Amino acid sequence: MKFVIGLALNEPLNDVCINKLKNIIRILTCYFKIEVIIIAPNNFSFVTIPNIQYQFVTYADDGCLFDFSRYHRILCSSVLKNDDILFAFNDTLGNGRKFHSGLYLYLYIVLFLLLNDKKKKFEVFAPLDSDGRESWMCPYFFIGRVGSLRSLNFIDWISAYKLVCKSVRRDLIMWLNTGWRHARIASKEQRNIKFKTLILERAILSSFRRNKLIFMFSRSNLFRILNSIAI
Repeated sequence: MKFVIGLALNEPLNDVCINKLKNIIRILTCYFKIEVIIIAPNNFSFVTIPNIQYQFVTYADDGCLFDFSRYHRILCSSVLKNDDILFAFNDTLGNGRKFHSGLYLYLYIVLFLLLNDKKKKFEVFAPLDSDGRESWMCPYFFIGRVGSLRSLNFIDWISAYKLVCKSVRRDLIMWLNTGWRHARIASKEQRNIKFKTLILERAILSSFRRNKLIFMFSRSNLFRILNSIAI
């Protein structure tokens, strides 16, 4: 079993994120003797971590579905085996904007659960949001066994579209025009891609195997509340 850090990034890593990753890698390699692999876009240069052994692998980034296509490329990597543990994240964590103490503690608990989950009860650890009617996974990060993560749909937005009801699709279009922080500057093509990723986001839990457990990093989760304090 290996621990894989998948970087679905379009920007350089923030120093805060780099330091937290260094600590996680140091603990895994020094105390648990687990092999660590870092997978990043082929145009990405990762800061060297001295005195720590890890393998650096790249993937071709076409960005056709923003972070979702990057996640898909990571999961398709031949260096990954189904029993490996993957921690993947996008620029939201990479720039340090949501990588605070709450998430840091949550990750250590998740790693403990995965390393000791002999019966493989847990499937995916990820942020979940809800509007009162339904819940969906917000994949600015996720962590889990590769075999479980490969069963999730990160790329086929057409199939996902059929699973999202019309009222939700209308709400997503309205949010794209009024709520998205890039609404005023995004091109028509960027809006189209963003809509596809929102559809994938809303439908991704439909491919989740219900006989497994998902350890939610939800808004009511104590660690997510602590994380919002930004310490």
